[in-house]
Amino acid sequence: MKDIAMIISEALSGLTISGNRCSYLPYKMDFAFSVVERIGKGIVSSFEIGTEHKELYSELIRYFHADPDYKGDLNKGFLLMGPTGTGKTLAMEIMKIYRTIDNTRFMKDGKLYEKY
Repeated sequence: MKDIAMIISEALSGLTISGNRCSYLPYKMDFAFSVVERIGKGIVSSFEIGTEHKELYSELIRYFHADPDYKGDLNKGFLLMGPTGTGKTLAMEIMKIYRTIDNTRFMKDGKLYEKY
């Protein structure tokens, strides 16, 4: 049986601290998209990531992985804007489930916190 320290070390091997965010790298964007799409279909059976939403989901995935390629500031939040019915709430419901897969966390005052 593996030593508990070894198990924790292996589990955290992809974890790096970038500012206040914990990065979960590397990851595969195409696999992340397929996971996001499966979660979306579980909520709304007709869900598909169309070309008009591809960039949004790319950036959300990058944000939740604390990927340095994220276009914004990883140490801040983000703003989703758009008219009623464009999928903002659905996107966040999907990402709420997605983030539980990697249990994304952030660092504050030297302590590790879960992102809700």
